[in-house]
Formats: sequence, C-alpha cells, structure tokens
Amino acid sequence: RGRKGASSQQAASLLASDNDSSNPFGGFSSGFSAGRQKADKGKRKSGGFSTGEVADAEVAFCLRKLSKRDPVTKLKALEELKQVFQQKSSSELRDVIDGWTYHYNLTCMSNDKKVRAALYPCFAVLLKKAKKHFGGQSIKRLFKNWFIHTRDPASNVAAGAKRCLDVVCTGRKGSRAKLLARCKGVFLKGLAKNLDHTPTTLSDMKTTTKDQALERYDRVLSSSLAALDAFLRELNDDEGDDGDDGEGDEANEANEEEEEEEDRDDDTKKNDDKKKRKKKEEEMKRSKKGAEDQERVEKTGKKTVSFERAKSSMLTHDELGDLLGKRISALWSSKRVLVRRSLYGLMRGIALRVPSYLAQNPKVVKLVLGAFNRDREGSNQPAIWSMVLRVLKQCPESFKVLKSPEKGFLGPCLSAVRQIPSQNPHVARQVFAFMKPLVSNLLKARELSAALGAPSSEATCLRVLDSIWDGMGARKMAKTPGGHTITSGNQVYLGLLECYFTCARFLIGHPSWRD
Repeated sequence: RGRKGASSQQAASLLASDNDSSNPFGGFSSGFSAGRQKADKGKRKSGGFSTGEVADAEVAFCLRKLSKRDPVTKLKALEELKQVFQQKSSSELRDVIDGWTYHYNLTCMSNDKKVRAALYPCFAVLLKKAKKHFGGQSIKRLFKNWFIHTRDPASNVAAGAKRCLDVVCTGRKGSRAKLLARCKGVFLKGLAKNLDHTPTTLSDMKTTTKDQALERYDRVLSSSLAALDAFLRELNDDEGDDGDDGEGDEANEANEEEEEEEDRDDDTKKNDDKKKRKKKEEEMKRSKKGAEDQERVEKTGKKTVSFERAKSSMLTHDELGDLLGKRISALWSSKRVLVRRSLYGLMRGIALRVPSYLAQNPKVVKLVLGAFNRDREGSNQPAIWSMVLRVLKQCPESFKVLKSPEKGFLGPCLSAVRQIPSQNPHVARQVFAFMKPLVSNLLKARELSAALGAPSSEATCLRVLDSIWDGMGARKMAKTPGGHTITSGNQVYLGLLECYFTCARFLIGHPSWRD
C-alpha cells in the first residue's frame, strides 16, 4: 500500500508539473522531452512547427487564446500577440513563423470581420521585424487566404491584407508579379478546393448554425472568384500592380470614344500626331529598360528573374479551363447573389485578359450573353452589364454561338433596359452609364444586325432608344407640392431622359451614322 500511495502521489505531482504555468498547454508547451527534441531538431532549425506548436512561452499563450471560439477572446489575443511581436527581436520571431502561419489560416475563416481585420496589424508587425526569415514555403502556405482577403467584402480586412502584401513586395518593380508567379500553383490548388466546397463542407456543422455556414460560404466563394480576377489583372497589366478593379470602364471608354470622334472632326491630324508621339515614347521606354537589364546582367553576371519573365507566367486559358472546368456551370446556377456577382466580374476580367478562354468555350459565351434572362437580381445588374459589354467589345463575333441572337441576347437585353426604372435608384444610375457603350458596340456590330434580320446596325441602335423611351413611359414624373422637391423616382425619370438624349447625340454625331 505504501508503494501504491507513493506511486499515486508521484503521478499527481507529475500532473501538477505538467499543468503549471511553465508548461500550460500540451501542444503549445514551452518544454520538450529528450526524444521529442531529437525528432524535432531539424524542424526547429527551419523555423517552427507546421502543427502550430511554438517554443516561445509568451507567443504560445497568445496563440492558445487565439484558438478559442469566442471573438472577444480572439481580439484580445491578437492585441496581446501584436505587443509581444513588437518586443521580440528578429531572431526570436524566426521560430514563431510556422506557428503563426498555422493559426492565421484557421482564424482567417472567422465570420467576425473584426477578428479578420485584427489579424493584419499583428501580421504587419511580424512581417516588418522578421521579413528576412519568411521562407518560400511559409509564404506559399499563407498566400491563398492572404490574397483572397485582399478581396474580402469588409473593406478594413481587404485594406489590411493589401498593406501586408505591400510590405513583402517593397523594392524593385515587378516584385509583386514575381511573388504571384511563384505562388501561382498553390493559389490555384487552393481556389479549386474552395470552389468544390458546399456550405456544409466549409464549416463544422456541429458548432456552426446554418446561417453562419451560408455567410461563410458566400464570403469565401465570392472573395475567391474576385481574387482570381485580381490575380489575372496583376499578372497581365503593364505595371503589375494592384490598380482599380475596372468596374465601369466600358462607360468611360464610350465617353472617350465620343470625345475622340468630336476631336477628329475638329482637328484629326493633331490627334493622330499626339498618338504617334505617345506610341514612340512608350517604345523608347521599353528599349531603354531592355538595355538597362542587359547592362546589369553583363556587369553582375547574374541573370535575375525580370518583370517580363514573371509576367510570362500569367494564367493561360488551359489553366483557367482546368480550374473552372465543370465548376463553371454550378457557379452560374448558384442561388447565392454575391457568388454570381463575383463570377460576372471574373468573366469580365477573363474577356479582357484571356479572351482565348471564351473562344474555346462557346457554352460559357452563351451563359454570358444570356445572363439578362437568368439573373433578375437588381444589385447584380451593373456587374452583368459590365461583363456583357466587355465580352461584346473583346469578342465581337461571340454572338455567332447563339442559334437565335434575338432570343439569346438582344431581346432579353432590351427587356432589361425597359426594366431599369423598376430598379433601386442607385442601381439605375449605375446602369444608365452602360447605355451609350451598348449603342456604341451595336453600331459596330454589322454582322449581328444582319443575323437579327435588321436592315442596318443603325436600326438596331434605334431599338435601344425605343426601349429607353418605353422605360420613361413606365416611370412618369411624380407631382410634388410646389414643384420643387425631386424624389428618387423623379431622379430615375430624369436620368432616363438624360440617358436617351446622350445616346441620341452620340449616334447622330458618329461618323458611321453620318455616312
């Protein structure tokens, strides 16, 4: 009995020692057994543990709090972790990178936007102090969720993720494009997994309500599609940086086209000379850049990865086909409004940057041109107009995949024009901007008019004006006391009226119309 009592007492003392303040959390313990130390020696040298284990006791304590479900606890943990990071040296932070990576990827799935936003002030401190210790594998493990967060619906989350990305990509031009090219494979694999998820597979339904699961699904899928669009833009655009998202470019281009036509009538030669000079200056800049690159290679003897080579790793239509493939049909038929809206933005980006994908996928083109028939959600109308007009501009013969262009495109399109007055005034004002681009594209689409059986493209454009006029008939000016107050309904009516005369002026002043 004495021995058994001693054994029990010894076991109790061991349990107590395992649970004291110096070793509080099993997986996050600050001490290791001799066998474990030997097995993990190589891992600790490389900078931490892939399962979230951290040798530093302070960081381990904060990460343990971060793994709790309560959002308030997570916010406090991130604030404490930020302070701990500020106090540590670069060499001390090297061993916490893998632990941070593990918990970052878990926490970024939180539905609480405050928690997601609080990740990035903490992350920024870690990046600034230990940037040189972030190896390629650590960046790749972080990159998918990190880049997707740059397109998070919460603006403060997206801004924080972009700031952290800027910390990594400071330096010479093209560093951002090189980072994207290096992480492309991991990013595409991660996106494929996201697109294969359902609301129930993306969340643990034992601890998550149905509404919470749907909220997470909407956010993750819509952000994933928007991030893919941004990925395309950053690899394909000239400067390789994160510019504007391009919404409404079609309207701006039509305005520019109108101004160009007027200027051409006034002084055609002057405008042509300006364009020639601008083109020559761009060519000189490119040749100068190439000479500088060649001179640097000759001096150093090292051939670094140039911005142009990084851009050569841009997404191809084959890679897009492998990623979207059969998933595209499920996305088009999705009942989630945000998911469809992000899909329209992605299709617009693909039409602009990888038009060969649409050329090889006529079924996708049919879905794009028939979007007016399938999606009547008011808030999605600006995205639909932007997508359709971009496809018509980049792929002018896309309508040939339709058996009946009237039923497959123009009929639903004109019906959507007549329905503008029934939309929310804010949405209606956005859609007004796309009417002149529509007229401009139809005026150039001679073959489309022939397929429709119209005598000319001008006659097709007149049908658009008629539809706008019919919309004004459906939305009459409301009478107000004294005639001074302009209601939201009256704003829509006045917007339609202005839209009608803007399109008519554009048509009458266009050279092809005068001819």
